[in-house]
Amino acid sequence: MVHHPDPFVESDRLIAVEKNVAAIAKHLGVLVSPPWGSGMEPDDGDVMAAAAKVGVSPLSVAPVAAGARPARYRKKPVEIEAVEFDSWQDMEDIARWCGGRVRSEAKPSDRTDVRYWIDIPTLEGVMQASMGDWIIRGVKGEYYPCKPDVFAASYEPAEAAR
Repeated sequence: MVHHPDPFVESDRLIAVEKNVAAIAKHLGVLVSPPWGSGMEPDDGDVMAAAAKVGVSPLSVAPVAAGARPARYRKKPVEIEAVEFDSWQDMEDIARWCGGRVRSEAKPSDRTDVRYWIDIPTLEGVMQASMGDWIIRGVKGEYYPCKPDVFAASYEPAEAAR
């Protein structure tokens, strides 16, 4: 967990998280007794132990900081380059374009049933693009795969947007 530099704010955050865990425990009918003594404040370990007993992540029950309210944001309109990985005939060209590497694996039970994919080096590590995925070159030149449904919901041809 990330700690706040002000110990009073951090203490208030932990108490609020502990109360949220306790409320969820009560709703689920799970007994969670604080392992800390009366009048003492919980630390991260106490909150994590209580959350684990309830079966939730302490991060999922953390309250929004006082004064902070979620706001709506829209993605800035940017143009990207993308290619659909829809044919094994083009996979070498696509891999070369994105700096990736073509990989394949045959089923042990049927050596003629081969799955192909492209390993793409991304900012988050190596990711796999499967047949049907789109490979995107982002605004900073980074490459990453994108599932077809996400691509269709997020992008349209640049000519159509003008």
